[in-house]
Amino acid sequence: MKAFFQFAALGLLSFASGYGLAIIPWSSTNTPAWVQAIGSIIAIGIAIWVPYWQQRSSIRQAAAAEKARTKQLLSSLNDEMSIVVSGFNTRNGALLLGLQSGEFFRYIVPATEHPFPIYSACVNRLGEIPDPVLRQKIVVGYTKAMSFVQSMRLNNTFVAKIEECGYLADKFNDDLHRNHLAGRIQIAVEYAAALRAAYIEAMASIQELVDALNLELAN
Repeated sequence: MKAFFQFAALGLLSFASGYGLAIIPWSSTNTPAWVQAIGSIIAIGIAIWVPYWQQRSSIRQAAAAEKARTKQLLSSLNDEMSIVVSGFNTRNGALLLGLQSGEFFRYIVPATEHPFPIYSACVNRLGEIPDPVLRQKIVVGYTKAMSFVQSMRLNNTFVAKIEECGYLADKFNDDLHRNHLAGRIQIAVEYAAALRAAYIEAMASIQELVDALNLELAN
């Protein structure tokens, strides 16, 4: 498009100059006519160039605004993921990784229905991110993270049931409730390995995502 405008302007100016030279031979008496002709040529060039420059300026401004919006989106996703992961890793992550054989994760961790509100609100904007690899890492990272949150929510249910069975076993002190308690604990112990594996897998994808976001934001 730029080359087209340059060719058009050059062709029009060349034609106007040749045509003017043909009908207005150069001489001192024709100076005013030539001044007028040259002024007309300059006016034509300006008339061609100004709209083109305005169009290019508008395109650049729109591109800059779009890039700024995308940067803001990526920055928000990065902040959300970093804060959530850091909050869990500070205590619960170490406890989960430190589980020994025969143990279960006995802590109830807050796990809301929508743990990633920024991602939920901006998921329809992922198409604005031009890098398909980065888009894929965002989707995979958040999918793994949400899958782990669901796993943690299920473990919370196990722990709550264990606490309930423990209360009843202490209250009634009979084999029926003690067996119920032992069964609940066994389920939680077996699930602990899957919960730990889900955590490790999620952290790997999340770290890869955070690294990719930081790299993109640094450019």
